[in-house]
Amino acid sequence: MVLRIPKPSISTFFVIIPILYFNSCTFEFIKQYSFVLPVVALSALSWCFFLLKENVTQLLGRIFPMLLSVLFFAVLFVLGLQSNITVLTNEFFNMVYLLFFMCVFWVYSKEDYENDRNIILFIWITDVVIASIYSSIRLIADPNLARLLSTGSYHSTSAAAAARGIVSFGVIYGLTFVLITLFTFIIKKKGNMLLNIILFALFTTVLFLAQFLIAILLVGIGILIVLLSSSRSGTVNLKNRLFIITIVGICLIFIMPFVLQFLVESELFGYEINKRIEEILTFVNGENLEGTDMSVRFLQYTMSIGGFFSTFGLGRIFFPSTIVGAHSQWLDGFGNYGIFYAIYIFALFVFLKFIIESLPNKGTKYLYKLLVIIYVVMSITNTSTWAPITLSLFVMVPFLCMEQHSEPDEEPALLAE
Repeated sequence: MVLRIPKPSISTFFVIIPILYFNSCTFEFIKQYSFVLPVVALSALSWCFFLLKENVTQLLGRIFPMLLSVLFFAVLFVLGLQSNITVLTNEFFNMVYLLFFMCVFWVYSKEDYENDRNIILFIWITDVVIASIYSSIRLIADPNLARLLSTGSYHSTSAAAAARGIVSFGVIYGLTFVLITLFTFIIKKKGNMLLNIILFALFTTVLFLAQFLIAILLVGIGILIVLLSSSRSGTVNLKNRLFIITIVGICLIFIMPFVLQFLVESELFGYEINKRIEEILTFVNGENLEGTDMSVRFLQYTMSIGGFFSTFGLGRIFFPSTIVGAHSQWLDGFGNYGIFYAIYIFALFVFLKFIIESLPNKGTKYLYKLLVIIYVVMSITNTSTWAPITLSLFVMVPFLCMEQHSEPDEEPALLAE
């Protein structure tokens, strides 16, 4: 990755403010002040004014599915207010934020805006780096803060002030895509190797200190796939790919209990991660999970699935008394919105396809396909619409990939078509 810092345009200045706000890093120190939100809203609206000089018809063509989804869910938003279902209204606003991010990508993915794209990328990385360094220092000094972060909703607790400035749930999960991307750049020897290694080390440190096990597992899976996808010859046939996957899968099945037992006994990680590893070990050994966080998670998954079918596929929005879980973005989405949630998912994939088509070469396209797979897994197992997560996947990671102009020597074999 090579970052250049050219002179910004006026429109870029206006878009940077809402990006920093949604990124939830250094802005966390001033979000509580009343002037912040009006300034952010005014900046976002001012930037939208600059969109008028673009090809609006072409823009609408790209974002139309998500725009249609937002307009449709605006009706459900009103129903949600009438039904006093807060989670539904939050979901609507997350869709609006994502629509804004899509517009940002569409504008700055063009070659004419390469300089502005580099500015946005530089400021975003700087913002995350500052927050990561501060968070690492705070978490090392007080590891118990990781328990507060693990709730995913610490901003609503009385301890929010104590955790202010520490990277949130959304920032950590947004970094999963960045870490996999940086690791790929490192093993492919692309961009500024020293900078890539420093950023990878810093973000990995804060990831482990924050003790989000699912995020750590997603990064591990992504890195493993990248490693298995790399071949010196650049060509691996389908039989070899299946053979590699099968052998690795069998090995993992047999060695997993021993590895998990070693990790639990060695206490290499913090309390939160050790607790999750113990639960996974219990699950792998076929023992009773009752009373564990994992059992609660599985219960909430089944609650969301049950909520979908018990409402005849219409969702909680039409049957407010229905109980839906709160641990899976997509399962909860179908439980809350019913079959109508498929409109949103369809809009997601339409734009993700456009992002893949906009990337400069086959290597970055295959890498981004892997990140989309990781996002699907994240959406099924956890919440995934927090603004820092979608900002990372839909804007910043593609911008990072666009910095890799040269064609890779090889294609990721396991991801190749």
